[in-house]
Order: sequence, then C-alpha cells, then structure tokens
Amino acid sequence: MKLKAEISNRIQEITEDCYKSNGGVNVFKLLKKLNIKCWVSNMSDVLGAIVKEKDKFEIFVNKIDSPKRQRLIICHELGHYISHICYSFSRQEFDKNGFIEDTYSVLGRTDIIKSDVEIEANQIAAEILMPENKFKELVNRAYSIEELADYFECVSPLVRSRAKSLSLNIENNYFILS
Repeated sequence: MKLKAEISNRIQEITEDCYKSNGGVNVFKLLKKLNIKCWVSNMSDVLGAIVKEKDKFEIFVNKIDSPKRQRLIICHELGHYISHICYSFSRQEFDKNGFIEDTYSVLGRTDIIKSDVEIEANQIAAEILMPENKFKELVNRAYSIEELADYFECVSPLVRSRAKSLSLNIENNYFILS
C-alpha cells in the first residue's frame, strides 16, 4: 500500500521543523506541536495506544520498552492520528471506539499485520522516523544499516524494514547500489 498524497504532504508539513541536526526526529517537539500528550506507564501486553476524547488525543507507551522502541511506538500512534485527520483508515476506528490499542509488534513485523489501519500507521511511522528522501540520500552516501540506525535513532531491524519497503537491496549490512 502506498501512502496517499494528502498523508505524505501532512507528514512533511507537521515534521518540517522537528528534526534534530543528527537527523532523528524530536518526537517530543512533534507531540508538543500537535498538542498531543504522551504518557509512559505499565501496560502489560499493550505496546502503545492512542485515545481520542472530543478533539484531544493522548498517546500511551509501555514503560518497559527501550527509549528507541518508545520512539517507534509514539510515531506509530502518531500514524493513527495523521490517518484520522486525513480521513483515512484510522478514522473509522476512532469513530467506533475512541481509541486504537496496539497489542502486538508494530512496523518491524509487517508480515503479521494484516489490517489496513496498522499497515498505514506503520508506513506513516517509518516516514516520520526515516523520511524517504533523507534515507535514500544517506544510502547513496554509502551509509551502512548500523550507521542509518544511529542517524535516525532507531534499531537496525527497523532500518532493514524501511529499506525493504523502499525496494532497496542489502548485502552484508550495506546497500547494493545500482
């Protein structure tokens, strides 16, 4: 599934001034800009959730996850938010339940995720964390998987997943350039 143009444009618009000099997105600046509160708590089997009450949104992430994993979960939940405001797949879930709860892995394991709601949120999270243009620029400058993971402040399996979604080939931790 390819992100709708409206969603891609909205991502660029809201993240424009939220990237650090090292390339990683400042998720807290992004949350503040969007007026979305984020809570860290013990949530047993739940990795993250986003709750909508009237026109206010709150994100919840699991306390036991690493900071890099929490960044991923926050961006995934922001993916549901962006999908909602762009009248896409998450809109119906919010209208029906008022929340979206993610009880299994996000982004890194798209093979087990079947719903359009979760696939789209994963794609939005990937674009927030690792914008396609910057990702490809660094690949062309011969960055390795690990160097990209450091640059974007995420884990290497996430970089591999992003590369796969962009149809980039990898061999021995490096990209194969045509």
